[in-house]
Parts: sequence; structure tokens; C-alpha cells
Amino acid sequence: MFKSDAYFKMWGGIVLWQCTVFLSEFLLNAMLWLNIFMAVDLIVSIKYPFKPKSPLMYSAFTFSSSLVVAVLN
Repeated sequence: MFKSDAYFKMWGGIVLWQCTVFLSEFLLNAMLWLNIFMAVDLIVSIKYPFKPKSPLMYSAFTFSSSLVVAVLN
């Protein structure tokens, strides 16, 4: 009727491993997109120094950075 303690340890380890892999992949993708947005913003700033920035750039950067901060906390 009751499963052994080793059974629960095995499944606990599997779930912990899956959570670790998911979190590391998510953080890798988030850091990649943040770096891409910052690089594009830098390129646009250098190419057009006196042109106002696009609201889309700032909204995408704000959304992705707030998502990373929300997940990390």
C-alpha cells in the first residue's frame, strides 16, 4: 500500500532536476534577450545620437527586465 522512502527520494530528485534545468534555461534565454536589447539600443544610439528612442524598444526592455526580476524574487 505505501511506497518506500527510496521511491519518494527518487521522484523528488527527478522533480528537483527538472526545475533546475527549466530555471537555468529560462535565465539563459532571459540574459540573452536582455543583451540583445541592450546591444540594439547601443547601436541605435550610436547611429542616430539625436533621434529619440523608439517606445517599442523601451517597452520590450522594460517587460523583459521586469520579468527577470519577478522570477528571481
